[in-house]
Amino acid sequence: EVGNLDDHRVDFLETLAEHAALAVSNAHSFRAAQQAQAQQSALAEILRLISKSRADTQPLFDAILEHATQLCDAHFGGLMLVKDGMLEFAAVRNANPQFAAFLRENPLPLDSRLSISAKAAVECCAQQVVDREKSEFARTGQAHGEYASQLEAMRTQLAVPMLSGDECI
Repeated sequence: EVGNLDDHRVDFLETLAEHAALAVSNAHSFRAAQQAQAQQSALAEILRLISKSRADTQPLFDAILEHATQLCDAHFGGLMLVKDGMLEFAAVRNANPQFAAFLRENPLPLDSRLSISAKAAVECCAQQVVDREKSEFARTGQAHGEYASQLEAMRTQLAVPMLSGDECI
């Protein structure tokens, strides 16, 4: 049926929309506060481990990777270090054991054309691939990427370099 709404109903609907917008805004603020608190907790634990782990860095690398995967809501994660022109895995989290062993035994060449991790390390900035199958890295011939797709069903990747000053470590 065609007809105009009276002013009272329009006012009511406008008020309802304002309250709904406020509720959505509050929910976003609450989620942002929770995320900031999680980030602060992760940072506090990592700083605590740094002060304790001067000789043994493995617990520190494991904690960094654990918090990074949790904060990104990622199933799998790897932490690599630059060594002699290669990226070596210092920690792997939630990986298929066969894939984890492969990663630890096979450093990745530091060639930005071959992997997102190498590109992040070379360019010293975060890199993301939304769909690995459609990315420039899909058919580079690197076994790392092939195994990532086959064994881990990995499609989305985020690589964030660890920097000391302006140098990737």
